[in-house]
Amino acid sequence: MINGLFWNIREVSRPPNLRRLIKLVLLHSLKLIAICEPKLDLAQIHSIRLRLHFDSVVANDSADIWVFYSSPITCTIIGTSDQHVSMSIQHPWL
Repeated sequence: MINGLFWNIREVSRPPNLRRLIKLVLLHSLKLIAICEPKLDLAQIHSIRLRLHFDSVVANDSADIWVFYSSPITCTIIGTSDQHVSMSIQHPWL
């Protein structure tokens, strides 16, 4: 089974939100998460990626949707806008 998470987190930088997200990633061995409304400057995206222990991250055009993923998952961006991210997601089991 491949576990993933989608969360409208509304401000990822708030300490309780970030702690909860880190705990969920570790507890469920998540390899793919998408968060909406991180309310954080895009310059901080890689800092958050490192704190969550993910290999890669992508964001949509307005930086309102962030998608984090780690090996063996690979993602290819198909399209983005202010409202969406379209991706091709590959995993050896799929």
